[in-house]
Amino acid sequence: MDGTLLNLEFDNEFFSEFLPTQYALAKGVPKNVAQKDLFARYKAVEDTLQWFDIEYWGRELGLDVVGLTEQQSHKVSLHPDACAFLKHIQALGKPASLITNAHHSTLKIKVQRTGIDRYLKKMLCSSEVGAPKHHPKFWDYAQKEIGYNPTRTLFVDDSEKVLLAAREHGIRYLLHRSKPSTVAPPLPSDKFHSIEDFNPLMYPRQYPCL
Repeated sequence: MDGTLLNLEFDNEFFSEFLPTQYALAKGVPKNVAQKDLFARYKAVEDTLQWFDIEYWGRELGLDVVGLTEQQSHKVSLHPDACAFLKHIQALGKPASLITNAHHSTLKIKVQRTGIDRYLKKMLCSSEVGAPKHHPKFWDYAQKEIGYNPTRTLFVDDSEKVLLAAREHGIRYLLHRSKPSTVAPPLPSDKFHSIEDFNPLMYPRQYPCL
């Protein structure tokens, strides 16, 4: 979801700037001290369920991180091409599902803001599964829950680690989203075919993963 359908800039700014600012105010310390503390905490749980869990961060920092996310949710935005792509898939009669590492509290806030659920058959988050997307357990659960055929499924993600797990699971068509944030330059993958946006997928002759 974040970085693939949604602009990752919200998350980047929230966790690197806004949350450290609120933490600094709560603790009465300079922002740079708060950032150093938070960045070390982030690193300690990187790629675990805790890293994606805003309820965990609320307990860890003594802040209402769910409330702060809701407060800043007006900054959540879809990538410019996301709605057009989802409508395109819907018009083709193809079922689309969303799988995300976002905590279910985060997913609820972002769905309310963007309305992307109207285009989706299923939505599945890692907190429901009990494992992040780069873990085999996630994919075993996802296949049972969503009911897709891996050999006929297209999966797009901005994380190479997640794409590698999807490939191990047997997903046939894999694409890397190289521009997860609209304000950062694209970072193409050397392991997967990269696209900056969904536009090539809306033109059959340009379909890049066949």
